[in-house]
Amino acid sequence: MLLKISVPFYKARIVMLIMGILLLGACNSAKFVPEGKYLLNKVSVRVDDKRIKRQDLKTKVRQKENLRILGSLKFHLWLYNLSSKSKQDGWFKRIGEAPVIFEEGQSERSIEQFRTYMNNKGYYNAVIHDSVIYKPNKRKLNLVFNVKAGEPYLIRHYFYSIKDEHVGALILKDSVNQLLKTGDIFDLDILNAERQRISTNMKNAGYYKFSEDYISFSADTSFYSHRVDLTVNIDDASFGEDEKKVVPHQKYMIRDFLINPTFQAASLSGDQTDQKLDTLVMNDYIITYSGKLQYKPSLFSDVNRMRDSTYYCLRNVEK
Repeated sequence: MLLKISVPFYKARIVMLIMGILLLGACNSAKFVPEGKYLLNKVSVRVDDKRIKRQDLKTKVRQKENLRILGSLKFHLWLYNLSSKSKQDGWFKRIGEAPVIFEEGQSERSIEQFRTYMNNKGYYNAVIHDSVIYKPNKRKLNLVFNVKAGEPYLIRHYFYSIKDEHVGALILKDSVNQLLKTGDIFDLDILNAERQRISTNMKNAGYYKFSEDYISFSADTSFYSHRVDLTVNIDDASFGEDEKKVVPHQKYMIRDFLINPTFQAASLSGDQTDQKLDTLVMNDYIITYSGKLQYKPSLFSDVNRMRDSTYYCLRNVEK
């Protein structure tokens, strides 16, 4: 009589066997931990404000525990501990992971990183401290970071300071899409995203040379009320070696539109000889190519949104 055993049963036995071996190995997880030192067994982050993402804070931890698999098993550390102390470069050491030894200085740097992150998120009064839970008999410890967020700073008023009336009209027209509004938390990451959004909007409207460098923010804070009066400053264009010459921002129109479907970056090398290019003019496009043109000329006109004598638009360039 044949005994039928399902495949899932075998898989379950294998997983149980691996877990059993690893649990036995865990008893000796501090095998290579020097005397007077501790294995960093686990790192946890606790924050009392749900608006702060705990996973984002965990990326700021400077010293992380050994790699885990299946959620809790430190398989690579277990492999490393199978090696002999007498061999400096054994096979298990090469494929395994050395124990992470706790360093108090790294913990202090993590707290500094947490504080910078919380400030950027508008929580300027956050209180951060670490707790170390020692397990002397096993020469390991657990590290817990506790973050008390406190009250965030909120945007009370939102103003614009724009010298160029044309630029001002364009930005105010698009202000319905602004990323920060009154009542929002004063988040520096969102401020930077807003700078990029304004700059992109300007380039879509023909301001080819506009950049985020012309955008700055002024924040007038009230310490006791945790409120911020925020002003968006848009500077005029500057040029010259000292950048003291200031003029209104200029819109740019496309004068000529040249397409080279056979272009190769190697042709820019000084070692390459100049190739003779054929030229074909179709609609608003000047098509230059070498050899045989592999595409129908009408294809470039069909898929391209840009035309001569129209304002530059970054959105159309990227499509």
